[in-house]
Amino acid sequence: MSMFWTQVETSMGQCLPSIDARQFLAARTLDLVNSCYDLPSSEDRFLCLKGQEFFFQKTLSKDHSLSCSDCHQPSEDGGRIPILKARQHGWQTSPNLMDIGRRERPFFWNGRARTLEGSIFWPLYHKDEMGHSPESLESRGGASFVVKALASFLRQRKGDLGSFDHYLSGDCFALSTQQTEGLKAFINSGCDYCHRGAEFTDNRTHKLVYYDLPNSYFQQGEARYLADYQRFSKPSDSISLKTKTPTLRNLTHAKEWGRFGFRGNLSTYIHSHSQQVGLTRSVNSEAISSFIREAL
Repeated sequence: MSMFWTQVETSMGQCLPSIDARQFLAARTLDLVNSCYDLPSSEDRFLCLKGQEFFFQKTLSKDHSLSCSDCHQPSEDGGRIPILKARQHGWQTSPNLMDIGRRERPFFWNGRARTLEGSIFWPLYHKDEMGHSPESLESRGGASFVVKALASFLRQRKGDLGSFDHYLSGDCFALSTQQTEGLKAFINSGCDYCHRGAEFTDNRTHKLVYYDLPNSYFQQGEARYLADYQRFSKPSDSISLKTKTPTLRNLTHAKEWGRFGFRGNLSTYIHSHSQQVGLTRSVNSEAISSFIREAL
């Protein structure tokens, strides 16, 4: 969607974007609950702290070889292909868990989980991840307790307000010249059609065409892949897959981009992705890259 972007000097000397732009790019607000210790009751704090303990322990996996944080590393959350059991590579980039409590359903790249708790059951029971069964989690309080604890902890993993949020709140010096140009380019190119709202995602899945994916990826006969592919063999050099719009927040330290881990720089990926989704306008990918990595 094309929108006219302007800076407006108010009587208080503040620099604000136009009203139309603000409807699409709302600023985050400060949250009073930023850690387990900020939760109101002792029961809530205990559950959250237990989830934090589970998240970083390799002993959570059935064979004690893998922790949640091995795939969801705090420094690179949402920006790397994970290493699973037996040192094998995963097929898709790890979803970004930072600020996941701010985002709405669905979850996973194909949107197969309708709740955060539901999404946690998948890696707990996956043979190449935590490898559990309901019976094997009884010693930890049961599967429901483990899932509730992890979900409680993840909902408290919150990033700071970005310079973009301070800019929308009236600090006209919060964005650099390049970042301001990137924000203009982001809107004028139509990126905000899918990457909108305070978390820069519409929380919807869209059909995207992918090319030259490895054949081995399509030989996974496991149920969670069938919802996307509905077949066991790769049909051609390209395939249309249902993919959720990822958040663009907290990508400062990310190293791989998109669903299948593009390893070039972000500006190159933005140029490629703009063609993938059919953007017909010129895209200043360098400026947009600067805005995403430095202002969000």
